[in-house]
Amino acid sequence: MQFIWFYINYIAWYYKKAGISADVHPVQRLDKGTRRVTIHLPYDKAGLLDGLYREARVESVEYAATIDVVAVCTPKVLGQVKDYIENWQEPKEDWEL
Repeated sequence: MQFIWFYINYIAWYYKKAGISADVHPVQRLDKGTRRVTIHLPYDKAGLLDGLYREARVESVEYAATIDVVAVCTPKVLGQVKDYIENWQEPKEDWEL
């Protein structure tokens, strides 16, 4: 276990020393389909907010006419809440472009 922490710290140090942003870390590039979205949940669908906290990274929540949530979601979660996502368009397959 101690080796793993050493390795993680070494990688973080190396990227910082090399001036490489964490946004281009190879592990993050493998994560396809994850997107930051704004979701407008009606109050009668507030139960979906619990699922967002469990399965996505919720960045902010505001309670107004609807529950406005900014979250980073996986494709699975996007499919569950797509009816409430601001300006949602179904992603196209490579062959459809």
